[in-house]
Amino acid sequence: MRDIDLAWLALVALTLLSLGSSSTAGAVSAALILALAAAKAMAILRWFLEIGQASRGWRLLLDFYVVAICTTIASIFLIAGQFAEAG
Repeated sequence: MRDIDLAWLALVALTLLSLGSSSTAGAVSAALILALAAAKAMAILRWFLEIGQASRGWRLLLDFYVVAICTTIASIFLIAGQFAEAG
């Protein structure tokens, strides 16, 4: 099996995990789904867009970008939860 086939199988498994964890509500479930989405984004960048063969600087930049987006989404989720409790 080629690496890209294994990457596809990993993406399918991560998708099924996120679907399974979406049945419960709450911050832990949202954090798990967000972490799985980040893992899928990094897998797509590495194997399908072939960033794994790029220079170290590009890999670090794109990893930072994925982490920054996930951190922003998690922060918005937490802030919205605090406003919902206060209001």
